[in-house]
Amino acid sequence: MEDDHLLLLGIPGAPDISLFGVYDGHGGDFVAHYVARKFPEHLLRAAELRSSDSELPATATKAFETALMAIDAELLDQPEVKSGQDQSGSTSVMTLISPKHIVCANTGDSRAVLSRAGEAVPLSHDHKPYNPEEKARIEAAGGTVKFNRVNGDLAVSRALGDFVYKRCDTASAEAQAVTALPDVRAPAELPWPRRGVV
Repeated sequence: MEDDHLLLLGIPGAPDISLFGVYDGHGGDFVAHYVARKFPEHLLRAAELRSSDSELPATATKAFETALMAIDAELLDQPEVKSGQDQSGSTSVMTLISPKHIVCANTGDSRAVLSRAGEAVPLSHDHKPYNPEEKARIEAAGGTVKFNRVNGDLAVSRALGDFVYKRCDTASAEAQAVTALPDVRAPAELPWPRRGVV
């Protein structure tokens, strides 16, 4: 099993904010397990999250971006990765839920869906190499999209780990052929109307 998950019903300093995550590992389980274990400390280091903060979606968005890029950089320094023993990667999809907001960050093709008044509301979208924006970044970093895969091999264009696709010396970490930078979405405030209530 190369996957892992994260479940925090309250975060330190904000017991009314919950954090949930799913990490779909590929090529091994090291990255998925590492991120599931270490991500909360990176998120809390990136920002002070409070449900009373009216700017929570914006604060959480920046925190998710900062934390995911930081943990990806940290992974690169792990002995298993530095030695070449581990070349695994992982997608991630996470939701931060407060009494009034939900913020979803995804990197890769793991999905989150919200049931809102009986209707499915996508909170994430897949990062596939053939998507025009993803393909442009991959090619700008010296990669190719072949058979709808990065360099004919990897089926996602964003992931944690997978450092074999992050070797372009002229591109920032955010602009590598495969990047850990998430897309973050924060739908309208909670509570949402129940079915039949206007």
